[in-house]
Amino acid sequence: QAQPCLIGRYWWVCERRCAPFGVFFRSMTGPTRSPSNCSDPPSPWAGDASPFSAMTSTDHKWRSCEAYFVRLLAFGLLSLLVPVLMMGSFFQIPKPLTIGHFDRPTSSAGASLLPPPTLKSPPPDLRMPRPPSNLTCALFIEEELPEGRYRLSAAFTGRVDPRRANQVAFDLFIIHPNSGEKRRLFLSVTAVPSLDRTVKATLSSLTADTDLHSLRNFKLGGRAHAHSPEEGNPVYWTVPHGGPHKTVPCQLMDSRLEEEWKVRWKAASGPDLSEKHQLDESKLPKSHTFEVYRMVDTTQIYDFLDQHNGADLLGTAWHLLSRGLPDSLWSRYCVTVVEAALDEITTNSLNGSISDSVFADYASCDQGHCGCVNLADRTISRMPLHKIEPFCKLGKVQCKCSHKSQLQSAQYVGRLPINLPVRRIKDPWRNKDYPPPHVDGFDASWYSFPAASRCGPNQPLGDKGCTWRREAPVAHIFNADITGVFEGYSRVYDKWSRLVEDGASTDTMLHNMRILEANFASLPLRPPPCR
Repeated sequence: QAQPCLIGRYWWVCERRCAPFGVFFRSMTGPTRSPSNCSDPPSPWAGDASPFSAMTSTDHKWRSCEAYFVRLLAFGLLSLLVPVLMMGSFFQIPKPLTIGHFDRPTSSAGASLLPPPTLKSPPPDLRMPRPPSNLTCALFIEEELPEGRYRLSAAFTGRVDPRRANQVAFDLFIIHPNSGEKRRLFLSVTAVPSLDRTVKATLSSLTADTDLHSLRNFKLGGRAHAHSPEEGNPVYWTVPHGGPHKTVPCQLMDSRLEEEWKVRWKAASGPDLSEKHQLDESKLPKSHTFEVYRMVDTTQIYDFLDQHNGADLLGTAWHLLSRGLPDSLWSRYCVTVVEAALDEITTNSLNGSISDSVFADYASCDQGHCGCVNLADRTISRMPLHKIEPFCKLGKVQCKCSHKSQLQSAQYVGRLPINLPVRRIKDPWRNKDYPPPHVDGFDASWYSFPAASRCGPNQPLGDKGCTWRREAPVAHIFNADITGVFEGYSRVYDKWSRLVEDGASTDTMLHNMRILEANFASLPLRPPPCR
């Protein structure tokens, strides 16, 4: 009778343990009972035998009690997990945003926290164009300069269907000496096709610090853009993922070939992107041109500026701290903006004071979506806490701007001033040293570019409400070709090893700026300065 006694004694103890939840227990096991054929031991495991060994798989009462305790354990874990999740959503930790980089968050090592961006397919009713055909590339020597340098001009032609493509990007490649036979994109220009399917573009005042023989290593490729206002969305371009271009070699023209080229050039009736409109300058709005740099963390492709962030040379040195992929492209753009008289701008100064400016409030962009400047960017700009609180809630990354501010940011180029050293504070409400001190005399800028107000190719500034224009050409350098930079952020942790802030010193920023400037100055063909 030992086995029934053990079974009964353990069952009685199990039932007593379930007694606080008697309603659920009785629903599974029936009425409560106690063993009558054995004494109450101090422990259900008294004796040599174990009640677990005495149980059989056919004992439905033991299985019911076991299943109940499993459910009880799951309910207890769930009751603890739900409050934690609710508190986590309320006290949301700001995610570090690297604006002007690829507009995506990055980790401490520079690797992206997000997977490579999944490019959505174009609408099914959109007829994608074919890449331009019949490409030709010609280089002309304008002037021989001292120290073996030359001033050149370049001309490109091709053919594309204007019913499917509204512009063509001519991409100039070179076989890079450090990459074997791999082509390196270094210069681009866009042009509009004409009704007879021809498209052409010219570039002038290009400086070459190389011998004439190496100029024959230049090759021309082309991409066509579908009829869509989204110039910055790669899915509307042929070869969207930076795949292999069908390239043709460039020819260095002598006197005989130059005459033949002029005949072919006259036969191509497409508009020339470099030609200026003959307009009354007194009717044009006042404007100025400046350089903008942007890094794209995808393979051998540039995505222009529509719905993206960019920076000046010093401002983009911040992004050299997280290098990204070896084949990432750094691009230099020339941008002309209307000098509008905008009021109630809050991101024009470091102290966050409301002022008038030619730039709108800066907008933080993330993969083509731009909105009110977020908390991370406000702390990098050292905006005082009493200027942050009206727009940002405690622990929230995203902020809310006024309706007027959002309308101006959607119509005009936005600007955010950055000072050195750069420091990104995770929680300015808990940081007693916020805003951190800065060094006078080193001012950088980040920019935001709304797609709706960009002037199209050959469209004069101010026409139909357009307020900014991307000038030709676009210069590129590869991430793998940039050497000697200072990488990694300086970091501060609290006593629980949580990241409190990160940043870069003034010396690091200035060093990386000089490295980036030297790499753009060593391009095979250097475009003229932005003016």
